[in-house]
Amino acid sequence: MSGEEYEVEAIHRATVLIGKQRRKTWSYYVKWKNYGPADNTWEPPDSFRGGSEHFIQNFWTRANTDGRDWQDLSMFKAGEEFFPQGPPRGVKARPKKAQETTEAYSDQPLDR
Repeated sequence: MSGEEYEVEAIHRATVLIGKQRRKTWSYYVKWKNYGPADNTWEPPDSFRGGSEHFIQNFWTRANTDGRDWQDLSMFKAGEEFFPQGPPRGVKARPKKAQETTEAYSDQPLDR
């Protein structure tokens, strides 16, 4: 993806890389809005500056790091990958109405 700005839809995973000067860094696998999975790319944290930083924060609220602070890269090994788990926080499942539940699980047709 060259020169143009694209809108992030979601971060699907993160991995630890060894970057310049043998320093560890994060790389994020990004799903771009209005593009298919073939267009997903690995992006450095700097790609999220200027308004998309919240995607990184949201990703880490859903990733299991076994209690490690994701901002302390000394706690992670190169090549470790992390995935979001469960639904995004703050998104609540819509409760089904009693009739919808009955229709979905009943073996008998409903009288209408």
